[in-house]
Amino acid sequence: MEKKQKNNLVLPEEALVKILARCSLRSIARFRSVCKEWKSIIDCDFFRDFYESLNSSSSSVSWSIMDNKNKTEIVGQYGCKRWGLTNSLGSYITRYNPETKVRKTSVLCCTDGLVLLYTETMEGAPMYHVGNPLLQQWVRIPFPPHLSGYDVVRLQEDENFNDSGLVTKMEKGVAVGYKVVWTLVSDVVSNELTFMIYSSETGLWITKEVRCLRSLIWSRLARSVPLNGILHWLATIDNSSIDANYVVAYDFYNGGGDECPIIPFPDIQQFQATRRFKRTMTTSAGFVVYCNVYSENNAGERGIRVWRLVSTNEHPNSWQLSWNVKTKERSALVKLEDTQV
Repeated sequence: MEKKQKNNLVLPEEALVKILARCSLRSIARFRSVCKEWKSIIDCDFFRDFYESLNSSSSSVSWSIMDNKNKTEIVGQYGCKRWGLTNSLGSYITRYNPETKVRKTSVLCCTDGLVLLYTETMEGAPMYHVGNPLLQQWVRIPFPPHLSGYDVVRLQEDENFNDSGLVTKMEKGVAVGYKVVWTLVSDVVSNELTFMIYSSETGLWITKEVRCLRSLIWSRLARSVPLNGILHWLATIDNSSIDANYVVAYDFYNGGGDECPIIPFPDIQQFQATRRFKRTMTTSAGFVVYCNVYSENNAGERGIRVWRLVSTNEHPNSWQLSWNVKTKERSALVKLEDTQV
């Protein structure tokens, strides 16, 4: 197939693919509307594979929630060059124009380029949308059929309820489906979870009951980390620690079953006494990542250790130590050990 230009020059399809693949994702999305030929090229598997091969070393195209005291930037972004942004991502969220006037807008979750958005109308009615903020494409998520808007508001007041779960189904770097996940535990200390799951593929909600192998304290249920169709939560196993010491994971696309795996943090025993900060987790390079600072000895040496989660099974090898950075002084890094396998 050849594309004729106004100057009568013939542009081979191979050349067109190479040109388009070097454009930003935002531009590529617009180019799909130029003509049927361009849309066909951009939507084909060959173009997607070629684009990924050119940008495999680039950072992710996902968004992440950023804390800002001034509330001027509610979402941060990885891979600005790939999207071709000229303004902050937060400005695109504020341009969101729902079907009715709203008094509140909150970003609940971001993953693989999609954003789960919560809004309230001027009358206080809740609404949920999933979409791409740059393309300004939003889909309103209906409530579960057994819940009214009033019921949803009551659920939000329950500290054992979380409505910020969003996972995606990826194929060749493209999000082809998503699920919105609401989580409810029966009590602050419980081994039972109830998932209410909305699927973009069916347009329906289902309810699923799952269990953990032991009771956990769900004081940090409000935040979950999505990756590869799996949600991860922080939990504590007993009242002796105010910090999380386990990660709970559930796979919503590959048959999670009736049990939630619970994975202990890698520093629970060996480095527990020397850890300096509360545990948290994030994602990096396709892995859930945990890092912390540790006191190495009485001479003031400190170490920064970074682990990545390589398995959701409960065993000592679930975490892999990727980096071990040691310092002789608080402000100077003097030794870097790359222990990545």
